[in-house]
Amino acid sequence: MTRKSFFSKLTVKIPARLIAVVLVIMVLLSSVVVYLSRSATTDSINSEVNYLAEMNAAKVYSYLENMNAFSHALSKEVRHYSQLDRKDAEPILIETLEGVLEDDKIFGAYFAFEPNRYFPETPKGLSYYAYRDDGKTMVDILNDYNVYSTGDYYTGAQDSKQTYITEPYPYKLTNGENVYLITLSTPVTDANGEFIGVANCDILAESINSIAFHDGGYETAYSTILSSQGKYIADSVDETKLGSDFAFQGSEGEIISEAIENGKPLLMEGHNEHFKNKKAIINYIPITLEGTNLCWSSGFVVNKSEVFSSQNLMTAIIILTCILSILLLSVFTYRVIKRSLSPISYVMNLADKMRCCDLSKDENTIALPNDELGQLAHIFIETRDDLRAIISDITYCLNHMAEGDFHVDSQCEERYVGEYSHILHDMKKIGERLSKTLLQIEETSDQVQSGSEQVALGAQALSQGATEQASSIEELSATITGLSEHIKNNADDANVANTIAKEAGSDVMESNRHMQELLAAMAEINETSDEISKIIKTIDNIAFQTNILALNAAVEAARAGMAGKGFSVVADEVRNLASKSAEAAKSTSGLIQNSIMAVENGSKLANTTAVSLEKVVDRVQDMEEKIKNIAAASEEQAESVAQIAQGIDQISSVVQTNSATAEQSAAASEELSGQANILKSMMMQFTLQDNLSDDKTHF
Repeated sequence: MTRKSFFSKLTVKIPARLIAVVLVIMVLLSSVVVYLSRSATTDSINSEVNYLAEMNAAKVYSYLENMNAFSHALSKEVRHYSQLDRKDAEPILIETLEGVLEDDKIFGAYFAFEPNRYFPETPKGLSYYAYRDDGKTMVDILNDYNVYSTGDYYTGAQDSKQTYITEPYPYKLTNGENVYLITLSTPVTDANGEFIGVANCDILAESINSIAFHDGGYETAYSTILSSQGKYIADSVDETKLGSDFAFQGSEGEIISEAIENGKPLLMEGHNEHFKNKKAIINYIPITLEGTNLCWSSGFVVNKSEVFSSQNLMTAIIILTCILSILLLSVFTYRVIKRSLSPISYVMNLADKMRCCDLSKDENTIALPNDELGQLAHIFIETRDDLRAIISDITYCLNHMAEGDFHVDSQCEERYVGEYSHILHDMKKIGERLSKTLLQIEETSDQVQSGSEQVALGAQALSQGATEQASSIEELSATITGLSEHIKNNADDANVANTIAKEAGSDVMESNRHMQELLAAMAEINETSDEISKIIKTIDNIAFQTNILALNAAVEAARAGMAGKGFSVVADEVRNLASKSAEAAKSTSGLIQNSIMAVENGSKLANTTAVSLEKVVDRVQDMEEKIKNIAAASEEQAESVAQIAQGIDQISSVVQTNSATAEQSAAASEELSGQANILKSMMMQFTLQDNLSDDKTHF
């Protein structure tokens, strides 16, 4: 049996597969738990970050609301003094401004009026400004409409008719120090609601930056306050950024810039610029103040790793717990399954030995459990014992059969159950059939012995008869050979005669053909003679007419007298020529008539000759056909005689072979008789089953 690898064992495969399934389940469960936990933590952290940003925004809002209250109070207060003389009202205005400065949060207070509107005879405007400078309170009274009329703190309140809060702007103190101020400018109106000036409160941007912003206890958290134009109003980590512009970079900066500009809340993942630029959670909350143009944003930034540290710890604990659980489960499963499958090794060894036909008992036995595997091991053991007993019994029976004892019986028939019963049945059938076969062999040997003697006698008689037949056949063969020569000569003569007859027939046919051509030529001569006769008749008629014309010419010449004498001579000559032509035509006609008669006689003789030749041709053809038939028959007789001679030769060969075979059969019969005696002596060694009884039969 091929040795299995460690990982192919059931004690390893089953725990491995079970652990793999458990691992997948644990991973899925832990993933779901981590996901749900992280989702809940994320929501909680986002809520916490949003809450911190809102708390910081609320602090800034509260601060600005107080400043707005001061600005509104100044605006209302200054209305009461517009009815007073400037001499009486001015000390009160200055006192009011200085009273506002008693609040440390306010850097300066300011009144600015339209020309000739608050006090008459102020064409260049009028402004009062109380502020702190080097620990002192300073008051400036100026007619500088051309300056403040263009400032956003003035025009903003004038245009919007509400409190206007400026962007942070730098202001230089007398000691050379630069500070950033934020102005809250509230419009001042008369009884008719007409704009006459502004009442302002200036606050230091650093006062907002000094607000104790909530950081939620995170070390990497910081807060910022940004204006709608992206200027730093506060930064809890870096005060130097006050009044500077927010550095918008990349897509992250664009998103933040858009949210700040539009005054929308924003919660996103970005980078913490103050703490190694790591991934962070960024939350911006808009800050608005009713009745003002305020549109700031309160930002809260904290590193993601810090806020999720507890979640990461929880995730690590879950993963560690899963790993420990899987390890414990693996060890427990492996031990339980290994103990449960312990009989498998014993069963495998037993099966391997059975496969190698080793049915010996084991020296080392183990305690088998009372379960399915234990029952399987007992089944294998019982099967081994049954196989060992059956094989031993088969060996016992076959050994006896090998020694010639076919009357042997099984010693453990009760073990041959199921399919094994066929083996016992087949062994019994083998014994019975071998016994029957050997009995038949013994009977057959007797019959062979007696038959071989008869065959030997018959073979000798057959050999003698075959010898006599061989001599007779040799004589017959010689006679047939002579007859074949005569028939062959006749066939050759018939073929020669046939050839001569064919040649004669061909000559007669040629003569007949020439005679037919002669008849055709004579027919053409006859036709030509008829035509010549017609022509001669025509010449005769022409001569006759010429003679008549000559006669008429002579008569006319006689009438003419001397003048026609010459013409008369010509007429005589013409008449003479006509006479001669008539005579020649008559002579020619007679000759042609004689030729026609001769041709007719020749045609009759030729026709008679042609008919005779046709009869000769027919007789020659009949003679040729007869000679041809005689030649064919002679050839067939020659072939038949040749075949008879060949058959006689074959019979002679067969007879000679039979004679030799008969002699060999006689010798073989004697040998067969001897072998039959030997076979009978060998059969005496077997003990066979008698078909009629159970008694042993010996030979």
